[in-house]
This record gives sequence, structure tokens and C-alpha cells, in this order.
Amino acid sequence: MNYPVPCRIPRHNAEFMDNVRLNKFISEFQQMIAVAMGFHGATPEQLPKRLNGKPFGTKGHFNHPCTIWARTNRSNFIHMCRSTLEFLNEHYRRGGKGHANCRNNIRLAMAFAKNLPSGARTAFPNCAAHESLGLNYKNVKCVHRAYMLYINDRWDLDKKEPKWTY
Repeated sequence: MNYPVPCRIPRHNAEFMDNVRLNKFISEFQQMIAVAMGFHGATPEQLPKRLNGKPFGTKGHFNHPCTIWARTNRSNFIHMCRSTLEFLNEHYRRGGKGHANCRNNIRLAMAFAKNLPSGARTAFPNCAAHESLGLNYKNVKCVHRAYMLYINDRWDLDKKEPKWTY
């Protein structure tokens, strides 16, 4: 679970990601959105749905810094929703398939956003680390730079060459 932000603009974050991570984060973002909605009182009918029709859980990675960030206030939550759409759009631009219910999930989430407390968007948490791979960029002050370095190192460690088109 993570919300990588190697760039300041959600669309650029989506373009930066390779196919594997782009696809993965669409699901992870929906999970974080569901947790935020559950935290703020969403009913099962209001929650984003998986492809099998069951709602995403409201406890998954509940205390991860990125999940906490998403549920902190309406501005963070809406930014997460918009990022999810940018990742989805980039996934389809590259010829990806799947995530058929994502647009509807984001519509549900945006309608629910009024239930979150207002407030300015807060700083992104720096979770650019993977202990078992020996990667840790949490000490880099600029969160965008930290994620850029982290993702580049992850690509170097991938068994398969990363791709940016399906």
C-alpha cells in the first residue's frame, strides 16, 4: 500500500509509473478511498465495489501513513480520487484493460466527499522505503524526489524490464 508521488501533478505521476505499478495502484487507491469512507461513516452500499460486486474493505492498511493522509480531510480525499482517475485514464491510454467499475467507484467517492471535514491539502507522507530490498529514501526532504529515487531503484531490481505500454 502506497501513494507514490514522484511529481506534483497526478497525471504526471500516472505517466511516470510503469504498467505493473500503474495497474496495482489503481486498486490500492480504491482501497484507501474505501478506508477513508468507512472511517467517516459510509454504509456498505456507499463503498467502492470490487469487480466481484463486494465492497472494498474499510480496515485494510488502516494505519498506513498514506491511508491516514487520504482520510484526513476532504482536500486530501478528493486529490486521491482525482489521482485514481488519472491513473485509470493513463492505464487505458496505454491499452490496459480491467478496472471496469473504477469510474463508478470514484463517482460514489466524490458524492461522499461532503462527509469529510474540510481543510487544505496536507503534505504527502514520505513512505519511499522497502525494508526487505534495502531501499529507504525517507530521509530525503523533498517527498517527490524521494519517490522518484525509490521507484527508479525498484525498476533496477525488477526481474522483468518495466514497460510503459501494454
